[in-house]
Amino acid sequence: MTDTAHYDLCVIGGGSGGLGVAIGAGLLGVPVALVEPGVPGADGAEELATATLLAVAARIEAARQTPGLDQPPTIDLARVRAQVATVVDAAAAASAPERLRALGIDLIEGHARFLAPDRIATDGIPRMLTARRFVLAPVGAARVPPIPGLDQVPWLTPASLAALEQLPPHLAVLGGGADAVELAQAYRRLGAMVTLIADGDLLPDHDPELVDLLSLRLRTEGIEVLTGAPISHVVQNSGGISLTGGNGLTVTASHLLVAAGRQYSLDALDLPAAGVQCGHAGIMVDRHLRTSNRRVYALGDAAGPHHRVQDVTVQAGIILRRVLFRQNLSFDPLALPRVVRTGPGLAQAGLTERQVRAGSGAVTILRSPLHDNDRARAEGMAHGLVKVVTDRKGRILGAGILAPNADELIQTWQLAIAQKLKIGAIAILPTPYPTLSEASKRAAGAFFAPRLLSAGTKKLVRWLAMLG
Repeated sequence: MTDTAHYDLCVIGGGSGGLGVAIGAGLLGVPVALVEPGVPGADGAEELATATLLAVAARIEAARQTPGLDQPPTIDLARVRAQVATVVDAAAAASAPERLRALGIDLIEGHARFLAPDRIATDGIPRMLTARRFVLAPVGAARVPPIPGLDQVPWLTPASLAALEQLPPHLAVLGGGADAVELAQAYRRLGAMVTLIADGDLLPDHDPELVDLLSLRLRTEGIEVLTGAPISHVVQNSGGISLTGGNGLTVTASHLLVAAGRQYSLDALDLPAAGVQCGHAGIMVDRHLRTSNRRVYALGDAAGPHHRVQDVTVQAGIILRRVLFRQNLSFDPLALPRVVRTGPGLAQAGLTERQVRAGSGAVTILRSPLHDNDRARAEGMAHGLVKVVTDRKGRILGAGILAPNADELIQTWQLAIAQKLKIGAIAILPTPYPTLSEASKRAAGAFFAPRLLSAGTKKLVRWLAMLG
């Protein structure tokens, strides 16, 4: 090594979380280095591409279901891909190396390796780097399930699937998480035959009642949904890619998408040299996202077991405010809603019914089906449900929504849970008519229905009426 560079903050990994930390520090004039061997923000670009594809597929399905349109839409996959590329390219300028360097970020293209708790070496430049604080934010790769034969067949990741120039005739999707379900529905709406295969439950982080309703919608759209179906072998033959499992399960498809989450190999970082401990799910962090080395924080793919892409922006903000402003903030995975961007969408804030019953068991369940909502009926989107879990005193413990724009509707419940509000705060909230948000208010109002419609209340109303 020829020299040593010193920084206040060194971010290892240019994923969306690490990028957010580096840009935030750069805007505040903090000496910061960003070490990334690839393209900064690549995971954010992949996520944006998926979001754009889902939006296009949703509009296609809306056109297909619109009353009065007799001609089904003709799908041009090349134009769909062009739209996705346009959106991604427009957003890419925010993470372009030129912009990062203009913000004062020292962008180092290479891999990092710890030499000591406060210093690293990189293969991008012949020098050492020391820093007061480090943030580990490497971008993981697609997790490959240990299925015999999988390494002998061509399989796709979400990124390589989007790069296909022709629509797969029959797409088999391995996975039961949000990515698998979202892409299965999107490609079905684009015209492919789709089989969704989950080795366990579908969307296990969500309320089973809502997941069952979503699964019904997927099947109605023509998706074959197989749950509790672990695959024991994969082979390529003249008919395509064949997947076999227990109970005589056999699925043959033209293309195979593996959407089983992400994982990251941490060996190259030499974390023991930094005094950073790892567990089976990744780097071990406390509720402040700090590792066993107080100088080092970790987020995103590296900090298991929570690998949700929607978490990293929140995690980046917490780390920035802790490191730069000494604010005593912590990360609570339950504070951020879990979202599945299907149609209808699925969102969960706080605890599910199953999680609450596993604890105290003293719960009140409130429901408001979308078929009772005028806006949902008017727009032909009445398949859905708002489900709320409270304690006996009306404290909101969790809420789940299966509805169009569920990721937006859930934010009311997210705020209520964060502020420890009782159900009455939502029940008296004025809402415009007709809107989907009325379903949330109706669910909240159901808490008071037994008391409001009781014989005692009716007697009181009659008595007050006699007083004039």
